[in-house]
Amino acid sequence: MQEKDKKRLSEDIALFRYGVISGLLALNPGAPEYREELGRLSEKAWTIPGSVRTRVAPQTIRDWVRMYRDGEGLDALRPKIRQDSDKRRRMSVPAMEVLLAIKRKYPKISVRRAIREARESGQVPVGERLAHTTVHRLFSNEGPMEAEPEAPVEDRRKFNYEYAGELWMSDVMHGPRVLDGKGRKRKTYLIAFIDDATRVISHAEFAFNETVEAYTLVLREAILRRGIPLRLYVDNGACFRSRHLMKIAANVGINLIHSRVRAPQGKGKIERFFSTLREQFLTRYEEEGHSGIKEINERLHLWIEEEYHQTPHRGIDNQT
Repeated sequence: MQEKDKKRLSEDIALFRYGVISGLLALNPGAPEYREELGRLSEKAWTIPGSVRTRVAPQTIRDWVRMYRDGEGLDALRPKIRQDSDKRRRMSVPAMEVLLAIKRKYPKISVRRAIREARESGQVPVGERLAHTTVHRLFSNEGPMEAEPEAPVEDRRKFNYEYAGELWMSDVMHGPRVLDGKGRKRKTYLIAFIDDATRVISHAEFAFNETVEAYTLVLREAILRRGIPLRLYVDNGACFRSRHLMKIAANVGINLIHSRVRAPQGKGKIERFFSTLREQFLTRYEEEGHSGIKEINERLHLWIEEEYHQTPHRGIDNQT
């Protein structure tokens, strides 16, 4: 593997580890919520960079939390360079794949029987040593691997965080066409952040595209205005799944939460803001005529501060 590929894999692994532990960083290790979240994470099936394993043991997750808190942020989660990186490993990837396939097919199989099944399959490289302790460790890290239980009916009652900055929601809305400075009208996209507890718009801005570069510029302005949130709730669009956004979140300590696929209910608060903006701001703006992007953003910020933030909101007991 070339050096640049090793660095890329190292970063992928660090970002993966941060994605696993980010939800725990805002919790007290002694709290019941911490233990519940730890259990959920250890039971989840993951796609782990550079590994055929799909489970992460609870103690490993605890170690990653400690490493992140005690170390230099994201860099602390990079894998240690093996001293035997140029030597033969204890178990090859093909052997691990064979063993894990057997364990998935027979979840209660013993380690000794699994090793025998693997050898009899003819898929383990000739001369491969399958140590009992190594296979046991592989299975332990993988977890029980039994069939997933049916998901309980999810509680969809309204929920608000108590304090400002505990959770921001963010999304992108299609906006009007405005002049781009060269006399051409171009489509815009409204990038917005709303605070869950207070309904304050941390920042919102129209841009000519919805790339990760445009998104992170608006996020930067939101942080400069309102501070760093503990959590950021977004959907599964390409921008929100980008490495660049994940690195920013990991380096500043934001727990980046992605909504579940086909579960739009979690974005109701920011969708409601978009609806209000269309009714109260865009309707008026379109009646008065189009202008450049600088002008529409100036008018947007004025409307947010002088009208939207000053209007009583039913979701927060009719407070502004």
